[in-house]
Amino acid sequence: MDSAPPTIHKPAEENLLRGYCIKLLLGIFVGIVVSGLSLCVAWLQSREDVALVGGQLETQWQLNEINADIQNYRGKYGKSPSSLAELLTISKHDSSWHGENGEPSDGWGRPFVFSFDGTNCLVTSYGRDGKPSGIGLDCDLTNVNPKPPQSLLTFDQFIKLRLATGIIRSCVFCGGLAFFLTVLTVKTPDLRGSGLVRLGLKIGATIIGALIAASFMAILEIPRH
Repeated sequence: MDSAPPTIHKPAEENLLRGYCIKLLLGIFVGIVVSGLSLCVAWLQSREDVALVGGQLETQWQLNEINADIQNYRGKYGKSPSSLAELLTISKHDSSWHGENGEPSDGWGRPFVFSFDGTNCLVTSYGRDGKPSGIGLDCDLTNVNPKPPQSLLTFDQFIKLRLATGIIRSCVFCGGLAFFLTVLTVKTPDLRGSGLVRLGLKIGATIIGALIAASFMAILEIPRH
């Protein structure tokens, strides 16, 4: 009976294929990390940019002006105004909170909500969505607390802003660039001891370089007035 032909192993080809797979996986990992970190950096840089959150910044400034006028009113009459119309009668600030035709409105064009409990008054803007409660751009702002911690632009709101499209595109581009750099420059890694250390250093340098590039590109992509 004829015996089966012996199996011929090709370790060189197997190692080459294994190396390509490892480099591909590393490239995907680095690309995702760079894209994610770049988006986080861009978001943190943009949270108080007037081009992206101008309505909120304007409202916060208006509420500070309103609060100053309320304090002036109390100093003059010894009590709080019972309405915005009453406050307008003594306001000496030539500011935009007065609105057109004497109808004060916030940075999104909605009237301020005035409440009076008989002793104290509160002027409120319900944020971008015009509804009570909310966070980020939808956070309620008042003359007493025009800039609460939860009013900062959220990451979810940032990625949904039409004006942030260019920034997001730049971050994704840098992630793709980091992927190709990793695949093209990182040699088949030695996954033992010092080989892992060298691999970690190369990946770290690639990520840092891509993040720096992404930060500059994100700044350039922020829309200006």
